[in-house]
Amino acid sequence: MKYVKVEVNGMGVEMIFDTGASNTLISIAEARYLYEKGQLTADDILGKSSSRVASGDIVQNTVVRLREVVIGGRLRCENVIATVSDNVGAPLLLGNEVLNRAAAFTIDNERKVVRFMLRS
Repeated sequence: MKYVKVEVNGMGVEMIFDTGASNTLISIAEARYLYEKGQLTADDILGKSSSRVASGDIVQNTVVRLREVVIGGRLRCENVIATVSDNVGAPLLLGNEVLNRAAAFTIDNERKVVRFMLRS
């Protein structure tokens, strides 16, 4: 797995770089923290969605708007639609909803680095 350093509404986290995930995913723990700090408001809660997890089960999730996601201090994405997992231990996933906003990215497996190119 490749991890990238990300700021979500000002909170620094490491997320799994997941080209197989259509959406960005945070756990309920991060969502609660952001809410308590005023970085996620009632206006940012957009509703519910259903998704199929690896076990094949269908689960209900909350959908939120993350006002700002910054990758590596360079790639700034506003109004990111993300899924909140009710599982406190869920891995944080950086999905294609964000990855597609970069002009391109390269993966250096030897150095374990992901490089993002900005759109001009």
